[in-house]
Amino acid sequence: MVSYPHCVDYCVLLFLKQHALGNANEKLWEEVISRELVRHLALSHDHETSWLLAALVGAEIKVGKLDFAPDPNRQITNTLLFHSLDKGFVEFDGNAFLDEVMPDLEVNSNWLLSNEVIANDWGTSAARARIAKQRKQIVGKNTSFINTDFLVELDSEESRRAIPDRYNRYDDGTADDDETDDEDF
Repeated sequence: MVSYPHCVDYCVLLFLKQHALGNANEKLWEEVISRELVRHLALSHDHETSWLLAALVGAEIKVGKLDFAPDPNRQITNTLLFHSLDKGFVEFDGNAFLDEVMPDLEVNSNWLLSNEVIANDWGTSAARARIAKQRKQIVGKNTSFINTDFLVELDSEESRRAIPDRYNRYDDGTADDDETDDEDF
């Protein structure tokens, strides 16, 4: 897809904007996202993997079965993978995945995924019961951290930019404003 580190996010934002406008070659992007997702999962590139999963969710692309080695140290990626599984955008054995990334002794170290499993009724009732029995409640019951409205800004209005200024670390101030802000430190 791309050869530059950490540019997948920009590619995904541009794709999602074109998708919203109805101008994206969906079949080509499905192939690219599927291939790159498997590649970045294998390389443990969580940043790229997370953005590619966001592309699946945002464009509602189904890539089918994923072959990858679950890693318990990838909380955000694991949570997004299970979210994508729950929505039907990817396929893998969810129960085996939960057993691998969250054995009983690791439930609390994987608090984000354990919270989302309970809050969103992911997995089987047996898996949820096992996790609920072991986990320490750290947030309110049925509180989810997943925001499915993350693409609101990427609407089909052509005049709106695909990559908002905040992604470029720009603000509305002038250069003079930046100099006065430094005086506060």
